[in-house]
Amino acid sequence: MKTCYKCKLSKPPQKFYFRKETLKYRPLCIKCQLLKNMEYRKSQLGKNTYTEYKSSSAYKIKLFKANKSPKKKLALKRYAKSLNGRLKRNINQTFRYCKQLKAMPKWLDNSQRELIKMNYQLAHYLTEVTGIPHQVDHIYPLQGKNSSGLHVPWNLRVIPAHENQIKKNNII
Repeated sequence: MKTCYKCKLSKPPQKFYFRKETLKYRPLCIKCQLLKNMEYRKSQLGKNTYTEYKSSSAYKIKLFKANKSPKKKLALKRYAKSLNGRLKRNINQTFRYCKQLKAMPKWLDNSQRELIKMNYQLAHYLTEVTGIPHQVDHIYPLQGKNSSGLHVPWNLRVIPAHENQIKKNNII
């Protein structure tokens, strides 16, 4: 049994909030804690902090995420499964992977990044038009046995997927 600090009643520990940080129960029982929170919200200090929170960007992000209607979620899901959505995801995943490998130099400017994106768009377009899957190949592989290439426009080419899979991690 634990005694509430405010109402002075002895209650079982389940009637108190548990704090994970300190691994102890709060000094106020759940009812007293809720009353205390309500009083704080009604006070001027509570109103001020709440209005500050509502004007903060964290609140706006929370509202944005909460206001996604089922129609919007379904539209986002459909876009992610569409050809353009998959292309965009493929480009973003490749950029992230190359950054993790440190294969994408920091000195690349935006025009060169656009050239890289155009290679992926070309592979996507050729796959659609010909029906043969095409992939973007690194002439010098990112993780080669003897040497490693960079993820830069002049190290990329678009080839059919079966040729890229035959090539593996070798330089041709």
